[in-house]
Amino acid sequence: MRNRGIITFVVIVLFLGGAGLLSWWLISMKPAPEAPVANTVTRLVQTRLVEYQDLESDIEVPGRLASGRVVDVVSEVAGEILRGDIPLKEGQNFNEGQLICKIYDSQRILDIKASKSQFMNTVANTLADIKFDYPDNYDKVLAFFEDIKMDEALPELPVMPLS
Repeated sequence: MRNRGIITFVVIVLFLGGAGLLSWWLISMKPAPEAPVANTVTRLVQTRLVEYQDLESDIEVPGRLASGRVVDVVSEVAGEILRGDIPLKEGQNFNEGQLICKIYDSQRILDIKASKSQFMNTVANTLADIKFDYPDNYDKVLAFFEDIKMDEALPELPVMPLS
């Protein structure tokens, strides 16, 4: 069995060697390729000297003219926008200091007063609990509650120590 492996190895080596010799012999029979001749192409371009001159062009275009600068007016408060001294339309000119629009803020003022009324109602409902649970702080909260006016800003909230 050992001899059979050696014979197989020798046959494979001879076969590969013969194939290598045959390929070398075939490659040597091929003639060497000739170097390609470089084609030189001359391209001709016509040129002219530039003559600068002014050209006038009249263009008539039908249609509407649009402004190059568009300004968006945005209200940062709630309310209805009412007409000012100048109508808010496209292409309208106005100068500095002119009234463009007014904000009808009555509804917003009423909403603020309603919120303040709800706040006062909540404070009034908690006064009894504060008198019972925190009798030392009751006078401060009562004075705060009595200082609240509907048409004025809220007074400073009383500072109460945590116990």
